[in-house]
Amino acid sequence: MRSLKQFLVLATTIAIIGVIGLNTGSAEDKTWTYGGVEYRLPKPAQDLQLPGDIPESHTVVSGDCLWSIARTYLNDPYLWPLVWEENLDTIKNPHRIYPGDIVRLPGGGTMIAAEPGGTTAMPARTFTEMKDAEVTDMEEPGETKAMEQTRKPFQVTSEASVIAAGMISRERITGVPIIAAETTAFDLAFDDVIFVEGGPAQGLQQGGSYFIMRELHLVEHPVSGRNLGRMYHVMAEAEILCVNENVTSARISKSYGAVLRGDFLVPREEIPIPLTLGSPPFDQCNPSSKKMPGTIIDAFIGGPAFSDAVILAKGDIAYIDLGSQDGVAPGDYFTIFTREANDPRLPRFVSGEIMVVKVYETTSVVVLTQSKTAVFLGDMIELKQ
Repeated sequence: MRSLKQFLVLATTIAIIGVIGLNTGSAEDKTWTYGGVEYRLPKPAQDLQLPGDIPESHTVVSGDCLWSIARTYLNDPYLWPLVWEENLDTIKNPHRIYPGDIVRLPGGGTMIAAEPGGTTAMPARTFTEMKDAEVTDMEEPGETKAMEQTRKPFQVTSEASVIAAGMISRERITGVPIIAAETTAFDLAFDDVIFVEGGPAQGLQQGGSYFIMRELHLVEHPVSGRNLGRMYHVMAEAEILCVNENVTSARISKSYGAVLRGDFLVPREEIPIPLTLGSPPFDQCNPSSKKMPGTIIDAFIGGPAFSDAVILAKGDIAYIDLGSQDGVAPGDYFTIFTREANDPRLPRFVSGEIMVVKVYETTSVVVLTQSKTAVFLGDMIELKQ
């Protein structure tokens, strides 16, 4: 059972996340169905303004994801599901694209006739206008009913949870330290003005966005005992107000936890959250996949000195000892299981499942999507069939 302190920490985190929410700017509860999958748009369809110069396709290069492609061509990374739906025939998992793939773009390659002696103009169009202009006779009788019965993609956790969870890093992460604040309060929070030690020489620019990070405990593998690196959490986000040669002023724009003097700033990065259609309920009789075996190595709840006796349940954030070098990708599901050490004849005992939401080189951030019984640090995992 969780300690009272752990419950208070978790409750505080949930409260903060509830206030922050997602920056999708949803204007109304509207859905849009296409290709057998129903999506929720970040704003009403008639208000989605698409650029008029979208190319027909994009060739994937190393580091690309649908999030970055939507940001480049549609001017809004939250429209990445629109790119996915244009490629449902070739992109089965929207979080797995590879260098050399050809990704078709929504509304791309549309041409209009130029005026005599003029140039071809491609005005911006609303999303509704673009869809109305497309051929719609591809739907077979009865397809609409099947589409309505299709499960809706959803996020298994919030953007704030994944950002706040930070990472486990073998390399020491350094940034620009907070040295003072306008307030005399010990804990710093939303809208507080802080002062950091650095200026243009450290790359600080007025209006720049940063994560405020904190270095926490060393992470040891709960089974082998080997050193896996250090835990880093994101405590808040900050916006640079004005830059001086040696000291820069910034404002805390979002809070995920209490900020302290000594925490440090690193440039903010976009962290897209995978969408999923869910996975089938786990079955104790399903055979082992024997693919990508790994271990749950740490948890987002707790503090620098919490032990591996912490109990995890559905919705909790954790970390595993597998990363991109092992072939892990956002959206992957893993089965959690244990074995009876005193009787090897017994089959594995399945206790739950996790979904990967953020991948680093040697570790990944995951969320527990199902839990049949209590899950502990050191429990085994494998890629779900």
